[in-house]
Amino acid sequence: MENLLCRYDFSNIRYIDDSARKLRLYLLEGENRDIALKDILSINAFLNNSPLKFTKRNIRFSTENQGSNLGIDFCWLEHTPATATGRAKKFPLILHVQTQSIKVPYNKQFNNNIFGDISYLPNGAIGKIWVAIWCNGKLAEIKKNFTY
Repeated sequence: MENLLCRYDFSNIRYIDDSARKLRLYLLEGENRDIALKDILSINAFLNNSPLKFTKRNIRFSTENQGSNLGIDFCWLEHTPATATGRAKKFPLILHVQTQSIKVPYNKQFNNNIFGDISYLPNGAIGKIWVAIWCNGKLAEIKKNFTY
């Protein structure tokens, strides 16, 4: 992870190669999970009027459903340091946050679900967040950019 300063330890991190999406899903375990949890819970400060918040109990780290064709339903890190043209990315590390199992029936997925992304700058600081909140069939999105 050259040119990337971050609090996550990539020295012994496990990952899943997702060839269909051409992604490497870095798993969050041990201290890395603790770091992710702290950053995820910090997002709640921007969800003032939201009926849903991130909690230790609703954040999914389990990879039990991995391998299904339905999608990815756990938190994971994505490291993509360069664009397709080789230029350095503004946000080379993204923490993808999930709270709902893909085993939830489709007609119930749009009720009381919260998920999002935390994008990190090369210096390891949070650069932007995006959160989607489904509540009673209605979607609300929260976006915050910290690079201005």
